[in-house]
This record gives sequence, structure tokens and C-alpha cells, in this order.
Amino acid sequence: MIEIRDLRKVYRGGVEALRGVNLAVREGVCVGLVGPNGAGKTTTVRIVAGLLEPTSGVVRLFGKSVWEEPDAVLPKVGYAPDEYKMPDDLRVWEYLDYFGELFGLPKRRRVERIDHLLALVRLTAKRDLFIGQLSRGMKQRLMLARTLIHNPRLLLMDEPTSGLDPRSRAEVVDILRHLASTGKTMLVASNILYYLSGFCDSLAIMDHGRIVDCGTFEELSQKYCRERLLKIVVVRGIERVEQILSEEAGVRSFVIEGNVVQLRYGGGLGEIAGLNEKLVRAGVRICGVCEQARTLEEIFLRATD
Repeated sequence: MIEIRDLRKVYRGGVEALRGVNLAVREGVCVGLVGPNGAGKTTTVRIVAGLLEPTSGVVRLFGKSVWEEPDAVLPKVGYAPDEYKMPDDLRVWEYLDYFGELFGLPKRRRVERIDHLLALVRLTAKRDLFIGQLSRGMKQRLMLARTLIHNPRLLLMDEPTSGLDPRSRAEVVDILRHLASTGKTMLVASNILYYLSGFCDSLAIMDHGRIVDCGTFEELSQKYCRERLLKIVVVRGIERVEQILSEEAGVRSFVIEGNVVQLRYGGGLGEIAGLNEKLVRAGVRICGVCEQARTLEEIFLRATD
């Protein structure tokens, strides 16, 4: 669906935003393009959307060049920018109707799409309001509806939750999760990492104009965070725990706070069971041992270290 090869972009003054980006996105897959501000995410998405010309490199959508055959590929693409302006004096439904007409949808089809999309983004009750009356979160959801008006095969989204309050962000994430579940092909650029693992099939980690790694959350977690994060709740004998853990070969580090022990452990399940037995034999009474999930933030920091 998306093929990016050796993509470079140098702005005026010699600022090198992209330094040979390579990325492939299969049809029906949702990829999160993650990285800090200035990593090159927005530049990449704008080039893929046909809005910015690269210095060099190849971008193909549906097997065709974005720059050589734009009329064949761009009508199949929906693009939601990070920064956008909307006319305050248009009603919600009028805004969607305008873009539906631009994409050549007949009137009856536009009415059906508008009703469907307003329900999807939970703005049905706001359809007759002027855009100027909407909150930022509502405008962001309206932007998603506008992006979907022509039912594109590919969605390109640049920081879709930027600047939103927690409730509005959760509402937008729910919509993205729904779109991913329907099999939409999506490239979502963001520096807000924690929610992407909930709906993205794979993640491309970007830093200093390059993609430093790409894979599923599980693949990246195994690669960069091989040790396990364990939490042990101790009922009795906490004073014996420090000595035992200090002598255990698989323990990378540990912290004891009250009756709770947090540790990084390099062994497998069998070794964890053995550590549990060793603690019990030493008179330590344990309420439970649980493994904590790794975070995308931790993976990103290790991948770009």
C-alpha cells in the first residue's frame, strides 16, 4: 500500500529533515510513526500525502508514484493534518457536504455519508451548529469525519490527538481504534506514545530524520527490553529479601518500597519460579508475583539511546 525508499528532504538553509527514510506498509495494516518533535514525522506524512516535494527518493501508493501519477492515487487517500483551519460560519453538515461534493459524491450519497460519519464521530447532535461553536475536541472529530468523507483506502494522520484534553483524546483514540478494526490502512504519526500500542499493528520508530527500527510491539519489546519487570508483594520477611536478590544471578536491579519489591529480572518463567521457591525457603511469605507490561515509551528510549 505504501512504499517509501531512500526518502530525503533538505529545507532551505541546508536543514536535513529526512536522511534516507525507508518504510513499507501493507494493505489493511495500521502503522504508528513515533518519535520526538523534529524527528521528521510531519515531513514524511506530508510527502506521502503529496503536499511536499522530496529532495530525493521514491514514494509509491498502490504501486504508483505519488509525483508521477497523483490523479491515480491521491483520491484514494485521506489526510488529517496536525494544524488545520475551519470556517467558523459553516454548519457542521455543510462542511462535510462541501468536501463530499469536492470528491464528486452525488447528493444522495453525501447525505448517507454525512449521517454515517457524524454518528461515527459522535457529532450527530451537533450537525446544525456552526463550526465556531464547537470545542477543539469536537473540531478534531469533525476533521476525522472530513478525512473519511470519500471513504479512502489509505488514511494519513499527523498528531491526531495533539492539544486535546484527556477526555477528547480518549474519544479520538476510540475512533481510530474502530477504524483500525475495520481493516483500514493507516499511517499515524505521533509523539504521544502510550495509546498507539492499543490499535497499531506495528510501530516505526523515527529519530533525527531516520527510521531506526520497525516491528510489532512484541518484537520491539523483546529486542530492547529483554529482562522482565516483576512486582513482588511481601507479607512477612521483607528484611531477608534484599540479601537474597543481591545474590541472585538473574536480578538486574531492584527497589524495595514498604512491602513491595520492583525488580528487573533476566530469567524465564522457570527461573522466576525458582526465585519464588528460594524466597519462601528463606522464610519470606509472598502474597504474589506478577509481571508488569513494558511501555512504548521505554522501548522508544532504548531504541534511540
